[in-house]
Order: sequence, then C-alpha cells, then structure tokens
Amino acid sequence: MLTHNAIEYTLQHLFRVALPHTEDFVLGFSVENLLLTIQLQDGFTVSIPLLDEQEEEAFLKGQLPVSELEECADHTSEVIVFRPAHYESGELKVEDKHVDFYFDIVTPSFLLLSRKEETLTDARDRHGRFRYQDSLSRRYGLITVPLVDEYALILREKLLEAGFPAHRLQKRQGRLIPTHDIDHLMRFTGQWQAFKSIFGRDLLIDRKLRVVRHSLREYREWKQDRCRDPYITAIQDLVEMEKGLPAIFFFMAQTAEDPDAAYDIRAKETAEALRMVSDAGMTIGLHGSYDSYDDEQLLSAQRQRLQDASGKPVTCGRQHYLRFEAGAGGRQPSLEVWQKSGITDDYSLGYAEHPGFRCGTCHPYPLYDLQNDRASTCIEHPLILMDGTLFDYMRLSLQDCKSLIQKHYNSCMAVEGDFVILWHNHLLRRIFYPLYQNLYKPFIQQHISNT
Repeated sequence: MLTHNAIEYTLQHLFRVALPHTEDFVLGFSVENLLLTIQLQDGFTVSIPLLDEQEEEAFLKGQLPVSELEECADHTSEVIVFRPAHYESGELKVEDKHVDFYFDIVTPSFLLLSRKEETLTDARDRHGRFRYQDSLSRRYGLITVPLVDEYALILREKLLEAGFPAHRLQKRQGRLIPTHDIDHLMRFTGQWQAFKSIFGRDLLIDRKLRVVRHSLREYREWKQDRCRDPYITAIQDLVEMEKGLPAIFFFMAQTAEDPDAAYDIRAKETAEALRMVSDAGMTIGLHGSYDSYDDEQLLSAQRQRLQDASGKPVTCGRQHYLRFEAGAGGRQPSLEVWQKSGITDDYSLGYAEHPGFRCGTCHPYPLYDLQNDRASTCIEHPLILMDGTLFDYMRLSLQDCKSLIQKHYNSCMAVEGDFVILWHNHLLRRIFYPLYQNLYKPFIQQHISNT
C-alpha cells in the first residue's frame, strides 16, 4: 500500500500536469477503506479508489486486469485503467465541484514515476541496465503512452466539467529539448589512427567511396587545425541549427590518465567545443563515465573537472550508456549518487532498446527516494527517443524512423510535456550523414519554422 508521502508525491505530479500554475490547489487528503478523498480549493473534492495490497502486487507482476476508457490526448490510442475490485461504481461521475473516479490513477502513477519495478528484479542487460522486456511498459503496452500524464489530463477534464473555472487554467507549453552526448570529441588522433579509420572502416568495411573522399578532406582540415576535427565541427553544426531551442550538450570529463577516456577534458580541442556551446547560450551537462553511475566520488570528481574546464556551474547530467540503478539487490541507487554529487537534473531515464515513456510521463518531475520514502531533490527529465535506438536496436527504415519520431513528438505535445531527444554528434558524419541530413535535421528545422 502507498504511504502518505507516496500519495502526496503522486498527487503533486498529477495536479502539476492537470492544472499548471495552481500549486496550492490541493489542500489535503484522507484515505478511508481504500478510498482517497482529496480536498481542493473553493470546495472542490475528488474521490479515487485505491488498489489493495494484492492488486498492487499483481500490477507489479503485470497480471492485473485492465479495461479501456477513452482516447488518449493525441487521439491515436486508448487509455487503459485499473479498477479496484472492492469499488462498486463502474463509471466516472461528475457532480457540482466533485469528481468520483472508479479507477485508480494514483497507485499506477506512483509505481511508474518511482521506478519501483526496477528494484524488484536483478535482471539486467550486459551494461547493467534494467531491460524494456522486463518492464511494466511492455507487459501492459504502455511504452508509447505517457499514462501518468494521460491520467492527469482526464483529471483536468473532469474538474472542468465539475465547475473549475476554465479561465484559471493555464496550459503548459510542450517543448522540444535536443540533447547531445559527446561520447567522441575527436575522430582523428594521429596519422596511423586516421589511416585505419578512413581506409580500414570507410573503405574496406563500409565500402563507401563517397565517404572516403569526404573523410580525406576532413583529415586534411584536421592536419591544419585540430579544432577542425569533424566531430567538433558537428557540434558547431548542431549549435547553429538549434538556435532558440533549449539544447543540452553532455560532455565526458575524463583525463588522458583514465583508462577508458575517449578524450581529455583538459585538451584545447575540448575547450573549443565547450566555448561553442557556452557562447551560444546552450547548456553544458555532465556525461558521467561508464562506471560513475554508482560511484559518488568518481562522479563528483568528473563534475568538478567539467566545471573547471567550462568555467560554469554544472548541475545536469546523463549517464554514459544510460546506466541507472534503482537500488535492486541492495545496490547503491544512482539517485543517491547524483544527489551527493550535486546533480540536480538528470536526463538518463529512457530505454536504449525502445523509444517511449519509461517513467509514464514526459514532464520533468522529482525522482522518488524509495529508501527514505520521500521526494528527492533531483529532477528527472525522461529521455523519450535516442538515435541509436532507431538504427542499432530496432534497425528501422528511414521512413519508419520519421514516423516514429513524429509520433512520439506528437504524444508529448498532446500532454503538454517535453520531447527529449538524444542525437550524438559523431552521428552527423561518415555513413551516418544521410540519416542526419534526411531525418534529424529536417525534423529540427520543421519544428523551428513552425514556432
């Protein structure tokens, strides 16, 4: 059963999405015989039946029966609901200043937001990540639906029907948030490495003569000025294209002495890339190294290095390989590491193998500290879609990629949330250039032209 803190936390998110800018609208709540009654301003009340302990357990196993209610906000599918067996009413009733739900919008929302399901199994992929195939999103078919946000908008709709003044409703403006993990800052590091990259990869493996010719031109530019490396100029291309958008560039902060360092945070080439982003007024974030997701000292040291190199405070982060540990099997939760390391905003929570709504929401929200039963100080910005998911995991055609990106963007905008997309800088070059040119670039440009 949900604790008082868990219910309060979930209600705060639901009402934050349902009625933006009315943070003090909820006055209090009480639970009696598994019926949650919420007291609101101006005499409004909402009643919500809660799942009992056995039903909650069945939900977490993916075994709780579901029923469909009505269309989602984007009108492309239907919202599933979970009806407590003990509650006799079978319809959503609206009276003057009162809404009576017959299904539980609180328990499923909390379990998705808190990522409690990830603490109940040790099953992980080879990178130590909770797998989509083990998720409630897969079992209930929720990955393409921001269920928590959909519940919040149903709550809004019924409150308006119950008499909430429409003029007091200030809808949130959904946002496109481009993010870029700088896994590789430099394509070329020396003559022999460049030879292997161009003739070994581009010619012998990929067999792309056009790419070889272009790579040779890039190599000549790099020899004249190492800051003209193609992966650095890719950052410049992104900065120029995404002007006016809240873009974030996540840099790794290792040094040449680190055994797994892809580049040195102290190098002049890194300084040039950081300057590009900073001068454009865009955000510099920390891309925590592979082993830092459960290592407070390591992540803290990397955050400090990035602050020293950029000359700016660094408070947002995304873990390399999207590694995240919720605390299964007594492991240290990544949330604890982030809070102790000074990370206030995280962008890691998405599935590498499937796009969609891992947390049930596309709105920023505070992660829940399950160990201490309270809301944390770290705000999660769920990742909705990553480039590698489309190409490496799902292996979709260009047209299918376009459709999937647009579908998820539309779903986020329909619930007034944020479409957080990840596109790596090195995927603007070599064999990936056509995908950037025909997929990502037109999508960004179309969004900018429409706003």
